Amino acid sequence: MKKEHQEPLQFQDAAKPDQLAGMILRECSQTGEPFPFPVLLPASQLASQEMGGLEFVDDKQHRDISTSLLEAYSSGDAQACDVLTAAGSFIGALIDIVVKEGESKVAREVKIREVMAQIEQSPELDQTLREYISRFSEWLKLPETEKRKKHQAPRALPQPTFYEARTGATAISDGRDLRDWNPIEGMMAMLHAPKDSIMQTRFEPCSLLLGWWGKPAGAELETLQCELQKLEFDALVTYFVCLSWAVEEYQVTASLDSIIEAIGRGTDARRSTKARQALRAKVWRWMLLFDSLAVIGARRGTWREPRDGDKKRAKMDADKLYSRDALLKIIGTRATEQGTFDNSAPPKEVTFVAGPWVNQFRGNREILSDFGNVRAIASIPRGKPSGAWAACIGFALNQKWREQAATAPVTRTTRGTKKIATQKFRPFTRRVLLAQLWRSEVNPEEILKGTNPERAKEYWEAAVVILKKDGIIGIYKEIEPLAEGRQDWQDAWLDQPLDIRPAGDSRRDAIEIHQSAETARKRGRKKTPPKTD
Repeated sequence: MKKEHQEPLQFQDAAKPDQLAGMILRECSQTGEPFPFPVLLPASQLASQEMGGLEFVDDKQHRDISTSLLEAYSSGDAQACDVLTAAGSFIGALIDIVVKEGESKVAREVKIREVMAQIEQSPELDQTLREYISRFSEWLKLPETEKRKKHQAPRALPQPTFYEARTGATAISDGRDLRDWNPIEGMMAMLHAPKDSIMQTRFEPCSLLLGWWGKPAGAELETLQCELQKLEFDALVTYFVCLSWAVEEYQVTASLDSIIEAIGRGTDARRSTKARQALRAKVWRWMLLFDSLAVIGARRGTWREPRDGDKKRAKMDADKLYSRDALLKIIGTRATEQGTFDNSAPPKEVTFVAGPWVNQFRGNREILSDFGNVRAIASIPRGKPSGAWAACIGFALNQKWREQAATAPVTRTTRGTKKIATQKFRPFTRRVLLAQLWRSEVNPEEILKGTNPERAKEYWEAAVVILKKDGIIGIYKEIEPLAEGRQDWQDAWLDQPLDIRPAGDSRRDAIEIHQSAETARKRGRKKTPPKTD
């Protein structure tokens, strides 16, 4: 027997999102006919904006699922209750994202995509219920993640900053001059092992890369070294874009042209057919190399499983944290425009995913940390030294800001006529941002040793202007001035301490990370027992 439609549900500020979601889904389940379903969200959180009604289309499939859910739920069927609980929790997660205040646009988009990816993988929900929840999300007017063409990368992709991603990125950056790269005895492979690093990166060519080389039976050591030495700074950009894309969307099928656009080289590719073909070949061989790079080792520290209700978080098994895989894996290709694929030309499309180690932590941003917007940095033109340095500095700052965000103290500073919250990070140096973490083709040390070292100052100042203009750097200050008229000033300039702080969404995200960490620290502190006489 169908339940008559009641008055619109009123969301109370004190109610929990998962409870509200359960109410909504049960109301939908108990009504077999399509109907307008107006719901008011908390006025205090949504500025008194009334959300419009969801008009379910006259779809027999949806009416059938509603009726069957109602009958099963009414009879106390355990499976139906599990289905309603799972669906309700997902809807609750979506509501929670919408009503949460102070969330940046990038962070909100990331969380929405995480929930939608989990819905697609949920074993409790069939395709009909997934569509049901999708319609709910549309009605709830979730912030537009964005409308884009097929294969196009999201405009907002956070930079992966977790230690394993940093290790792989360093191996790629060091490939050009084989810094810290050495052959592995007894194997046709090479190992990147920086001094004091807790992780290493092994380069062992995958079958696709061997096929691209035309050496399916194996390759010589010189071939591996040559491949590493061909890596450009754009390979690092491609790595960050593709890894973030794979983490966000689970499985990515993209044309090489869309990847070229995502790394900011679309204009170069459009100059001529020859330029486009050359860029396609570069991007393809870089992706084959990423598939061949296994990050090996385990991060330091004690890590815990995600919170399960009020239960104490269990300590994560050490073997689960041990990485031994490539972080990016190619799982498919589509033939070239001519319809042939004989390894003489790159494919038209490539399908790639995050590696097994990354995939097991999907949705866990405590393990798979990220920061900033890699697309914003990738869009910086890198044809001139100042642009190349700006991109290199931007990537390094995102990494360092994320690593320090949990502990950097929050202060207030004056910007114009307003006081804003910001964080005081440990000082940075030009050496770290330009030469130690990752490097572009424009080597600052070579310029400083050249006949006109003053050019380095010009390139640096222009790079800072770019990063400020693009909303990446908010505050920049030299903490200690250089001594005037000093000879051999180059090393002092590279090591000059700098106060650099993020702008916009990154500033807010860093503060939110700090606040979450502070809450966790307070929760973990033991209460001091009261003194007794």
